[in-house]
Amino acid sequence: MAGVHVRNVSKSFAHGGSIVEILRNVSISVGEGEFVSLVGRSGCGKTTLLRIIGGFVHADAGSVLVDEAPVRGPGSDRGMLFQQPMLFPWLTVLDNTLFGPRAEGSFTPGTRARALELLGIVGLAGFEFHYPKQLSGGMMHRAAFARAMMVDPEILLMDEPFGALDALTRTGMQQFLLDLWERRRFTVVLVTHDVEEAVLLSDRVAVMASQPGELVETIPIPLPRPRTYEVSESTDFVDLKRRVRQAVEHARGGAAIVGAGRAAAPY
Repeated sequence: MAGVHVRNVSKSFAHGGSIVEILRNVSISVGEGEFVSLVGRSGCGKTTLLRIIGGFVHADAGSVLVDEAPVRGPGSDRGMLFQQPMLFPWLTVLDNTLFGPRAEGSFTPGTRARALELLGIVGLAGFEFHYPKQLSGGMMHRAAFARAMMVDPEILLMDEPFGALDALTRTGMQQFLLDLWERRRFTVVLVTHDVEEAVLLSDRVAVMASQPGELVETIPIPLPRPRTYEVSESTDFVDLKRRVRQAVEHARGGAAIVGAGRAAAPY
């Protein structure tokens, strides 16, 4: 697995005839196999930072390194999951899962067998030949996970992947991610507005302020692993959630977090 090193990254966008500074001098390192969540008020630049790590957006200043190699664009070492699963509706679950190897020209005789194995791991055995419209919301997200993992990314970047799900499905997907991470131990950077989700999943939570976006505090989450959702009932969990929420509330700028599932700002 690979680590991520963000060094003094700044980014501005033109908006309404003016220049808006989205990120200012942000630095953070995520170790190999570590799970780090980015939280903060809407507009603090969490999504922009994630897209810069993914290579989809270029920083104005600073650098992003993956195992000391500079990020210059998207790559198969980084998989990205969005709030919507973004499956191709005209492809079956299996063909969606196989899309990456086919696009890269890395399809081999064993690729299909590996895709079927991966679909079994994510709980979609028996649904290989279904189309996305035939799946529930949680199943579509599992298919998106399978597609992302099919290319063996060393780093998984997730932008509010469960924000559009109902509460019960979201809880199930959080537990699914915990179990999958325990199995594979890939490096994860998660953007979320849900403080409880960040504490449940993460090794560390990075709190960002806005106007412009800056990293103001990194909070370790020393809850034991492997974790299940039951840990959210513990006193330690409640104390950590309170500490993260207070850090977000004290960070300057932007609109306050109101809970899980709210629409995020485009930055």
